[in-house]
Amino acid sequence: ADRSSHRSDPCCGRSMPSAKAWILLSGAAAASGLAMFMLSRRRPAVPTPVVERAAPTDPAAAVAPAKATPFTPILLAEQLKQSGTTALTAGKFDEALIAYGEAIRSVDKALELGGLSTADTDALSTLKAASALNAAMASLKLQLFSDAVKWSTVALEVEPPAPGPGAARSCKALFRRASGKVELGEQGDGALNDLRLAVALSPKPDSAVLALLARAAG
Repeated sequence: ADRSSHRSDPCCGRSMPSAKAWILLSGAAAASGLAMFMLSRRRPAVPTPVVERAAPTDPAAAVAPAKATPFTPILLAEQLKQSGTTALTAGKFDEALIAYGEAIRSVDKALELGGLSTADTDALSTLKAASALNAAMASLKLQLFSDAVKWSTVALEVEPPAPGPGAARSCKALFRRASGKVELGEQGDGALNDLRLAVALSPKPDSAVLALLARAAG
């Protein structure tokens, strides 16, 4: 039996492993090589793919397409009146008079067809009175005094003069009709009556009304 696990190497002077040690070393190397071989043969684990799932759609949160605004007689009259006001502000009195006339005809057609609610009827009447009042102003600017009288009368027929919220508009209509009558040389009772009623309905004295009243009375 070997008494030591090493022996001297005559060439190098270093101790050499004994036969028993060589066997042990060889076995360890073989075991290590087998382990490495087995590791190299193992397949890498395939990661589980992550599936992105869309969030559930909330029907209440979905944006519905915008609905087109229904084209109604009131909308048409409002657009025509607005066109007239834009032209009147720009000093384009001819265009304003045409637009206001179309607005009034649109209202008359809608009222003639009927089938409107009370609210719609009231709204159309208000639009007609306002359009006629502005048409009278445009007519005065164009020195179309007969037209000024006509459109002022339309406004007063739709909204008869009376104290209350509409009194200011009635005063304007009375003043513009009287202005047309005076320019036409009709300073009689018609112009005077309009101006006196305008003074009575006006919440405060109006210098323009008083001046025209003095002119008509003289």
